[in-house]
Amino acid sequence: MALSNLDKNVTNRLFQMLSLNDNYEIDKIKNNYSGYGQLMLLAEQIANLQNKAKEIINNISINEHLHSLDITCKKVVGNYYYHYKINNKEVLSIISPEEWNRSDEEFIFLGKYLYNFDNIFYLQ
Repeated sequence: MALSNLDKNVTNRLFQMLSLNDNYEIDKIKNNYSGYGQLMLLAEQIANLQNKAKEIINNISINEHLHSLDITCKKVVGNYYYHYKINNKEVLSIISPEEWNRSDEEFIFLGKYLYNFDNIFYLQ
């Protein structure tokens, strides 16, 4: 795969990740397809790690929010909890939407979460 066939943004991101600014080094990479392939693999792995880090940070925020919500029962590891907005107030419940049997506008189902052994809610 020739470097010139790639999207300019992809190529620029690769060089930024590798902190390559010297034209001599870039020219050497452009001419070495094997080395370039290895660097592309590393760049993909770096991008995957960045995405995973963003996902973890987002999950931390969601979990802090879920832990701050009112709940009338004790949180038990391994149980499912349901996130609702009822009368403009967010709550967690062990009652599923089917068991509520409500369909009014003041009752909004926001998500189902598994409360795991690490005290983290995982969206199902």
